[in-house]
Amino acid sequence: MDEVLSTHILEHLKNDDVPLAMKAVYRVLKIGGVWNIEVPDLLWLFNDFLQMPEDQRWGWKLQTIFGMQNHEGEYHKTGFSDYRLGKMLKDTGFTRIKVDTFFSKNCNQGVIRASAMKL
Repeated sequence: MDEVLSTHILEHLKNDDVPLAMKAVYRVLKIGGVWNIEVPDLLWLFNDFLQMPEDQRWGWKLQTIFGMQNHEGEYHKTGFSDYRLGKMLKDTGFTRIKVDTFFSKNCNQGVIRASAMKL
């Protein structure tokens, strides 16, 4: 494959399954292929949660950390910082890794966007 896009997927995997998923993506990418990833920035979400007044923490803010939980697949089972995601990609064999945090979903939600290449 030339490119893989994963938007808000990795946080729904069990912690031990993330490296397996990364290896699977690495395996299917051709040399020079790129993996574009978006995941919630867990450190930013924790900080945002703690900065909120107590009476505002227990709705949307809590769901940004743990998922919506309306259905089985909507649980967040792990989390990422820009450092952790970048290190895991490097440990998998990816190069030319670019990791940035930005705001998404029109609700001031911190998100990590990463791009990594297979060489």
